[in-house]
Amino acid sequence: MKLRTIIIILIVVPLILQLLQPLAILIWDILHGVQIDFRLPDQKDLYIISKVMQGEDISCTESNGLELCLKNLDRRGPTYGFGKDIGLYREEGTGLCESIVVTASFTISRSAWYRVEDAVNYLKSLGYNVTVDDLRSLTIQIGFIVWRFWDSGRVVEKTLPNGTVARFRVCESSRKPFNEYLLVLGNPRKGSLYAFRMDASSRWERIVAATPVTLAPGKVVKNVSNITCKPLRETLKELFRTNVSESTLNKIIDELKKSGAPDRICYGSVFTVTQLVFKPLNKSVATFTINLGIRNITVDALEIFSANSLIRVYDVEQKDEFKLGAYVTAKVRIWVDTYLQTIWDYQDLSAAGVKPWAPIVYGCCNQNYFRHSARKLNSTHILAHAYAKWTTVRIYSIFPPFGLYYKACTNAGMPIDVKKLLAEADTLKCAGYGTCYCGTIYIAGVPVNDCRCKDVFEKDCEIACGCPPLVCGSCTCIPM
Repeated sequence: MKLRTIIIILIVVPLILQLLQPLAILIWDILHGVQIDFRLPDQKDLYIISKVMQGEDISCTESNGLELCLKNLDRRGPTYGFGKDIGLYREEGTGLCESIVVTASFTISRSAWYRVEDAVNYLKSLGYNVTVDDLRSLTIQIGFIVWRFWDSGRVVEKTLPNGTVARFRVCESSRKPFNEYLLVLGNPRKGSLYAFRMDASSRWERIVAATPVTLAPGKVVKNVSNITCKPLRETLKELFRTNVSESTLNKIIDELKKSGAPDRICYGSVFTVTQLVFKPLNKSVATFTINLGIRNITVDALEIFSANSLIRVYDVEQKDEFKLGAYVTAKVRIWVDTYLQTIWDYQDLSAAGVKPWAPIVYGCCNQNYFRHSARKLNSTHILAHAYAKWTTVRIYSIFPPFGLYYKACTNAGMPIDVKKLLAEADTLKCAGYGTCYCGTIYIAGVPVNDCRCKDVFEKDCEIACGCPPLVCGSCTCIPM
């Protein structure tokens, strides 16, 4: 019995002492003012984090030491990202292989940043009214890597096959991510973009600043204009479609110009492709100063991304104007994957309106309806289209008996091939003046009919113009 007790004591006591040893060391360190690192060992830490992430549908990608963790909010498939690195700065030293190189690293994904809720809460604390849906479908990481190369001073000897002994100087290098980076989160379909400045100096990276981001016009890639401009006098003569005495016409023109009418009336179509750039509302959030020891360099992360990104953003639009001053614009904002030359995402920005002078000159226009759509046909093609229907009534009471009653449809549309877009040679299939109208002008009590599409009065523009939606150029359908 005593032997058994001794054996138990010999086994149990060392185990108890082993368990108490970390506690004893902890108490000793606290009593002596030693700073304690409560983190678990790296292996356990990484294991626990990976298990938590697996449970939350989170995956991480790494680009040159910059790790981007993503969350699958829709649970429809795996999260993923793709990246690109570009050189920003290089400085050569005097010795063998002595240099400093700074590179920018981009990682882009359709998935949400794994702490997207934290980003939403941070923006709300700044007064922005945002939700997770505003930030969930685009994640861009823009970081910087500092590479250093130096002569280690070591010499290595290598015996070659012919017996010659060669001596080599050894160069060493280090690669260190800069301790701050920019995170851009958004939803292209909703047009919401926000940039977050991240402090990555500790293990748990934290948001230190944020700003809204806009897409500003940059380079105009293509501009095709089919605009006709005529003097106001000539336009009025054409509109009345009969002889009007010069004295009466002069009185009308004088009265209209007093009200602000322009000297020339322009109408027709304009096709434009504009490449957009990322612009932060607060520029300081996206500007980083990297200390290289011998000097500092300052870089604008969004400017670098816009110039070198794997994603480009274009506004493609066709605007058609009716001679009475109403217009419709088919416009789509396209996010293009420049590596695969495919559509990343898109947003329909079509619009319709009336020129400021139109109500003054012609009494144009009451908008009856406005319909627009943009749809992706495949990975490289989009169709965009817009229709608006107008009613215009003008009784020239100061100079009777002139009057005008019109109904008009304006329509604009185009197919877009992103490969041609990237080649800056997009051709326009739906060219031309997209207006059909029908109305009556009363001159001296005599009605004068002026009609291109008589069905405008009773039917929708899509039918009145003789074209199915999304395939119409002008009033004649164009084979695709």
